[in-house]
Amino acid sequence: MKIDVILLTKNSERLLEECLTSIYREIPVCHLINVDGFSTDRTPEIVGRFEQDYKNTKGIKTEARHGKAREIGIKNVDTDWFVFIDSDVILRQDWFKKILVHIKEEDKQIGAVESNFIHHYPEGTPKFPEFEHVVDGKRVDPRALTIVTLIKKEAVEDITIPDDLPIYEDEFIKRWIESKGFAWIKVVDPIIDHFPTPKPFKDAYLMGIYSIRYNLLPAWRIVIVSCLFPLKFFYFLFRTRSFAASLNSVILSFFMLRGLIEEVLGISSDEKSW
Repeated sequence: MKIDVILLTKNSERLLEECLTSIYREIPVCHLINVDGFSTDRTPEIVGRFEQDYKNTKGIKTEARHGKAREIGIKNVDTDWFVFIDSDVILRQDWFKKILVHIKEEDKQIGAVESNFIHHYPEGTPKFPEFEHVVDGKRVDPRALTIVTLIKKEAVEDITIPDDLPIYEDEFIKRWIESKGFAWIKVVDPIIDHFPTPKPFKDAYLMGIYSIRYNLLPAWRIVIVSCLFPLKFFYFLFRTRSFAASLNSVILSFFMLRGLIEEVLGISSDEKSW
């Protein structure tokens, strides 16, 4: 069984060679669909080397935002199943063999299988509370992530993702899949290694904007969590024993609340200087 791989890139040279090496080592790739945002670093050169070796790359240049770029990739899929893989990910050994096990289950009409992950943050990244997202052998992290997710083409082939969505598109895709009667499942195994370079406060602000704009997260939840910031701070301090992580978590909530309020007032902008 060969599958297409959708890889979004924009100046992604940092880990791209290792990412692509793991993809071709672990997955029987039909096509590598590279949706690139006009990279100006070594990204095209690195992808080009793999095209020379494997002759199965579909290269697409676009200025579309993150959500629409995923839709563009989906529209170019030829196989019954495909996988989203972020360019800052390295697959572990036997990833494909392990993920296939989950689409052979007969008790669900599975539309997507979200791989487990371990985040590896660079030095200098603001600290935040970290808790186990696997409890009693089950994933308990609520938000959908398309870092590495196997998806059934039938579940998304008619999807329309908003042009302006730069973040949280994974939750949008999950809800689309579920609206079609398919299940989105989170699995404990396989695991991938994720090496992000996050901008947590900007992302929180954008989540506040787009969660409200596209009803991806209830407004009341953002408001309540932000208003109860003293309780949140002491809860995280008790759990983590880290003052910095607990404080940053509260600040994150305020950035999300700021995005929500500015969106409601019609003055939000994701072009703010960060």
